[in-house]
Amino acid sequence: MWTAYPFADNNSERVLRATKLSFVDSVWEILGAFLQRVPLVHIQQPRRHQDGISADQGIAKSVVLDDRARYLEVMRTERITRFTAVPSVLAMLLLQTRETDRQEKLTGLRYILSSGEALSLRVVQELTTALPDVTILNLYGSTEMSGDVTCMELNAP
Repeated sequence: MWTAYPFADNNSERVLRATKLSFVDSVWEILGAFLQRVPLVHIQQPRRHQDGISADQGIAKSVVLDDRARYLEVMRTERITRFTAVPSVLAMLLLQTRETDRQEKLTGLRYILSSGEALSLRVVQELTTALPDVTILNLYGSTEMSGDVTCMELNAP
């Protein structure tokens, strides 16, 4: 299954890479795209300024958590078709899209891979309402055994 799915059309796919390398999903995020010859769009992590350290040498921030508007803008401008996020981040992104009315900007999005936490019915309902053409892949697998060994495909009713 994972040799090609969920890459329906490699010529138009674009994967957003924002998962931290220490998170098991980054392996599939990077290698999945690489092995299918799908462009991988990397978001440069902004850095925090600290006393005595310039901003470009500071501590890396999370672009997803600290700059959700930028994250969504990159998804739009780079025509991202697939990205991976934990359910709590998906909930924050939903809030951001509601607050700024950015749902129309994600029209090219095809797949959202949810992993790392329990995916609530509320988040699924909100995602399928906001993005009815997007397929949600709910992935699960304990890191100690193997990441993402089960998958459930969720679509709008």
